[in-house]
Amino acid sequence: MSFENISDIEQVLRSNSPSVRDLHAAWEQRLPIPDTARKKSAGSLGSDKQIAWLQDISIGRLFTKHAVEQEEFLLAMDAAQEILRLPPANAKDVSERLRVRMDYAAALTRMGNTSQAREELEPCLSDAKSQGRNLRVDILLQLGDIAREESYHAATKAEQHNAALRALGFYQSALDEDRERLAALVRTAAASLTLSESGEASRGESEQVARHILSATKKDEDESGPHLETSEARATAHAVLGDLNAAMRSFESLRNLEGVGTSQLAEARFRAQFLAESLGKPRDFFKPAFPALQLIVFSGHLPDQPGGRTRLPPGSIGAVRDAMRAHLSLLQARVGLVSASAGADLLFIEALRERQGGVHIVLPWEQEEFRRTSVQKFDPKGGPKYWEPLYDKALGEAATIRTIGQAYEPGSDIGWEYMMEVTAGIALQIARASRLDIKPMVLWDGLPGNGRAAPILFTSSGGTS
Repeated sequence: MSFENISDIEQVLRSNSPSVRDLHAAWEQRLPIPDTARKKSAGSLGSDKQIAWLQDISIGRLFTKHAVEQEEFLLAMDAAQEILRLPPANAKDVSERLRVRMDYAAALTRMGNTSQAREELEPCLSDAKSQGRNLRVDILLQLGDIAREESYHAATKAEQHNAALRALGFYQSALDEDRERLAALVRTAAASLTLSESGEASRGESEQVARHILSATKKDEDESGPHLETSEARATAHAVLGDLNAAMRSFESLRNLEGVGTSQLAEARFRAQFLAESLGKPRDFFKPAFPALQLIVFSGHLPDQPGGRTRLPPGSIGAVRDAMRAHLSLLQARVGLVSASAGADLLFIEALRERQGGVHIVLPWEQEEFRRTSVQKFDPKGGPKYWEPLYDKALGEAATIRTIGQAYEPGSDIGWEYMMEVTAGIALQIARASRLDIKPMVLWDGLPGNGRAAPILFTSSGGTS
């Protein structure tokens, strides 16, 4: 997608959910905001196709907000770093700039850099004093979430306890600012439950807050119906009050709510782990209440060529396609990471997109070179093309496309091993940042070398979160 002017970009960013591809297209057409420490002028970096939309802080904040929501955390960080080079021009810019810093901290947190996220966000508390109560409460809740994240990844019990105590402090401060903020009530109750056994918080106070949550959510849902925040709040309240069956049912209801996508479910499941741990249960205690939330990492055979091995013959394509659809349905597949070679890869992408699933494509080398080496040569010469149209469609519909630094097809095993290691690292990072389990899946004929067998779909039984 190409934009003509700032109005085009603003229109896309003010829509409810611009695509990841829209965000990257807008980013590529920005007029960069230079680092003044490097003594560069903005004009020296421009071209006819670049648009100075990032210089409008309110539009820039829309961009970082959507980038975080779409889990494009590196993009959100890059944009925030440029936007924060701009001084605020008016009172509105001060507020928008604080929101950009919050988005930056959120992205840092999800990328695992919680210490830098805290350093970025803590000064915002004093800066927000003149910006109203709502913004200050939002910052306090986010600081609590950062501390909670640190407790989750703490190496020792002492570090876990101290981080949980910091989280409770921020949540209680948020609640002191706004006694009716549902998020403050929920997080305070959950954090209090975590610390009640150590004597740092009262179980009775936590239960009192939980009963208030049930009352508040009932009133809210009587007026506007159930939604993500109220349903998760009810689950938390029931858990704090010891009614685990009711908590499980409330978590189960999330999957049926309109507009609740994979990222929201994954974040709710992540928060549910803290509840479970606080109750003396395994972290995955509430996991059965949620749908399968997995990043499926796929690989499979290339199509057979004349004179080569029989692994994926033309006559098996229909059966493989049907089996792929059935297997992805069984897995409740939502997100996949895959290359885009002819054969199994493209059939996987086709089947996942039919389910409206998100596809992350990793190409080992440049797109057109990959087309030549791994797609075009598998189409019949002189006949209608089959794989290349699927390749073009896959690139057009992919949520993200990453190209590993290879320029051409590797000429040795070392090059191939390097690509496999990098792809595995990308998969682990996406899964971690998106709160997803990893599920490897292959299309394989079951034979180590030459042979004739029907391709079989395999997935591992385990996963990581």
